[in-house]
Amino acid sequence: MNKPKRQGTAFETWNVDLAKAFGYFAERIAEGGAKDIGDVRVETWADDVILECKHRDRLNIHEAVAKAKAKAEGHGLTAVVWKRSTMKAGNNRRSQVGVPIVAMSIEDFYELLGDNSI
Repeated sequence: MNKPKRQGTAFETWNVDLAKAFGYFAERIAEGGAKDIGDVRVETWADDVILECKHRDRLNIHEAVAKAKAKAEGHGLTAVVWKRSTMKAGNNRRSQVGVPIVAMSIEDFYELLGDNSI
């Protein structure tokens, strides 16, 4: 397995472990080629949330959310988890630049919040 693949797998596993630490059931999703729906599935009280995990320096977040939503259509809510990193000059090692963030469509966000009727 090449280094970027190992780093991606480690970031997916980190997301699963974090979800479990907060009491959710979470699992990595096996790559499905054309049927790939995302990287991690987290069960919530409202619906499953399919996470697309990205560990890279630059990311068009709007495009990533749209692609993730299209891939996971019909399988639950969708979110992109992005951990920004950069390559250190001369040694091919990634270093963290910021904290991981989550981005999702506004519709999925309000769906995740659930019923607010009084």
